[in-house]
Amino acid sequence: MIKKDSMRVGLLNPQGHLRWNNLQIAVHPDTGGQTVYIIELAKELEKLGLKIDIFTRYFKDPNWPGYDKEIEEYSDNLRIVRIKCGPEDKFVRKEDLWPFMKEYTAGIKNYYDREGVSPDIFTSHYADGGLAGAILKKSMGIPYTHTGHSLGGEKMDKLNLSRSNFELINKNFNFHFRISAERVAFRNAAAIISSTGEEISKQYGHHVYKDAIKDKSKFNIIPPGIGPDQFFSYHKDEEEKKIYDKAVKKVKREIAKYIDKDRRELPSVFSAARFDAKKNPTGLLRAYASSESLQENVNVMIVAGNIEDPLNPDKRDEFKEHEKFIIEDLSDIVRNWNLKGRVCFSPGFDYMDEMPYVYRYAARNKWIFVNPALQEPFGLTIIEAMASGLPVAATQNGGPSEILEGGKHGVLVEPTLPHSVRKGLEKLLIAGQWKKFSNAGMDRVKEKFTWETASKGYRDLFKELIKEGADKSGDFKIPKYFTKPEDRNDSKLRKELRHLYFKV
Repeated sequence: MIKKDSMRVGLLNPQGHLRWNNLQIAVHPDTGGQTVYIIELAKELEKLGLKIDIFTRYFKDPNWPGYDKEIEEYSDNLRIVRIKCGPEDKFVRKEDLWPFMKEYTAGIKNYYDREGVSPDIFTSHYADGGLAGAILKKSMGIPYTHTGHSLGGEKMDKLNLSRSNFELINKNFNFHFRISAERVAFRNAAAIISSTGEEISKQYGHHVYKDAIKDKSKFNIIPPGIGPDQFFSYHKDEEEKKIYDKAVKKVKREIAKYIDKDRRELPSVFSAARFDAKKNPTGLLRAYASSESLQENVNVMIVAGNIEDPLNPDKRDEFKEHEKFIIEDLSDIVRNWNLKGRVCFSPGFDYMDEMPYVYRYAARNKWIFVNPALQEPFGLTIIEAMASGLPVAATQNGGPSEILEGGKHGVLVEPTLPHSVRKGLEKLLIAGQWKKFSNAGMDRVKEKFTWETASKGYRDLFKELIKEGADKSGDFKIPKYFTKPEDRNDSKLRKELRHLYFKV
């Protein structure tokens, strides 16, 4: 039995893709910035003396091995606990987890009953975690904080939802469950944590959440960060020289596959994101294609996915339908603008073991990092690149505006306008500008964005809520769609969402 001698926190993240080593960032489905956020935050909270139980989902899928150990300890005070819910023999994407939330939360309660302890507070992440927090508050009488990461309302906007395409798009994304879960999570959380003020006004202010957050004092801004021992300035010597050389060799190997021999020593414009329309890799490539200056002075390296040579038509069947559309568009741009030999498409690098070294190699060789996403709730890769000394050009839509403080620490662009992205990248090629924004970015991260700072923000909020006696009442109503999946009435819930979304 684990003795309870310090604050215990249950961290709720049902999406089953968490582990301590070899995080499959941008490779495994649903594994991205949120995964990094949770792992790094938990490690820092443990350093502060808190006991952290991360609850995620157990599955044993031969296509995705490594997620079938029920308890995976990092230390005596930090562990991943995988709850059996839904089909045990396969990964389930986050859009389809909703029927299993009752089973998930029951498993968490049973875990604490077996251990003979209970958490002082839960902290939930994303819509599914928030729903779990509300259910556990009702069943265990324990309050929770909620961190949304990205919200469904804004994603619906970005997909250009209309009355005519609602059913088609909703069939894939299950927005009717997600929005309902978010509203439940917001109403019942003791506090809501956001990364930026813009996130509060724009994402949480979306009309589908009307009346779900009546108490605005619930909001707390706690930006995520980086670990300074992992992501640091390219000016510092590499202690792990063998790992650095290994990562550099991999980068050069990828460049040699795509880039003309006489251009391989040129710096690159560097992007790291999934093949996803909202990440806008086609916007980046169109901006590059429109600029003689960029084509003359830099190459482009897009790091995405885990498939070699993604533009090869023989590889198309290895991608999902929405990815095929992006890849076909990228292929057309390369062909129509004669960009072959200037653009490199690389599979993802291991996040923990390779990516920090890739960033520093890029900075040492005067590369530029770009995030051209249509909308970026925060942008963890941006601060990782900045910490390493890479100057950044990033979307003005979302968190990057606050990270870069309106353009003081990097260049902001309008991602839907190729000439805006082009001008932003060209600005960083001007003599003196690369160094100016490299230094400004490193200073900004040290001042504002570290996991140590973020973890202290969470800890202090937990203490405050516990001391003040956060509301533990469980007399609120949770829609039966989540507590009784066998009685689920999808048509009613879809009708409610249509009313919320289109009656502006």
